[in-house]
Amino acid sequence: MISLFLLALLPFAHAGLTPIASCSATPPMSCSSTASNTCCSPRYGIVVLAQQWIPNYGPRDAFTVHGLWPNTCSNGRAPGNGCDDARLQNSIEPLVRPVGNLLDDLNTYWPSYKNDNDAFWVHEWNKHGTCVTTLDPKCFSPSDYRKGDEVVAYFRKTLELRQKYDLFAALARAGISPSLDRSKGVPVMDYVNAVKKAYGVSTQFSCKGNVITEVKMYFHVRGTDDYVPIPSPLESTCRGSVIFPPKRTSTEVLERWQRQFDYEWVDANAGVEM
Repeated sequence: MISLFLLALLPFAHAGLTPIASCSATPPMSCSSTASNTCCSPRYGIVVLAQQWIPNYGPRDAFTVHGLWPNTCSNGRAPGNGCDDARLQNSIEPLVRPVGNLLDDLNTYWPSYKNDNDAFWVHEWNKHGTCVTTLDPKCFSPSDYRKGDEVVAYFRKTLELRQKYDLFAALARAGISPSLDRSKGVPVMDYVNAVKKAYGVSTQFSCKGNVITEVKMYFHVRGTDDYVPIPSPLESTCRGSVIFPPKRTSTEVLERWQRQFDYEWVDANAGVEM
């Protein structure tokens, strides 16, 4: 069934939103020996979907997006300052606002804990989005391409992946839910196994102390935009039993909880928007 999110996009879609370079009828898998045309398969062939959990940001039943990051086929990082100065943006909002509910969904599922969503998106696009080689404007049909189409495609695909690989739902199906009670901590491998049961691959959980802050899911890409999950090449940094606090927690309760357990969620995420 087509999601309401995708239906909302249909009236605004046009051919230029999907790269249509002359590629093989049998799309290559990234990092394979047949993946040579960087319009048909991304040069940076491992892609990381990073989702984070920050109290009071985003829906109470959803991890929010940190970013979609192209890595090398050995899981090394792409250039730290982005890959194409010609495609740098100063603002994302004007490009995504005309596209159905895309701006609303970005504000909901890709918020900045620094409370400047547009600056966060600009940073993620300039550093990471410009390294998605299949979104180079030269890979689009010249007759259909409109400036900024590649930006829309990047943010739309990221939200589609977040929706498809719903971490909160996977954990809930395994009986794992948010809690401030350390005595109800769950072994981190139970978290990993819950996501693996739902989506078939291991993921990488990151923690501050024994509190979950972020989860990374890894992909190869078949062709230009068929993201295929792969096992995490890195182990989780969490140890022992861990928890993640309810999203809607009062400042007073959070502060008391943080003092008690020497945990500061802002500090835990102070470096994430990078």
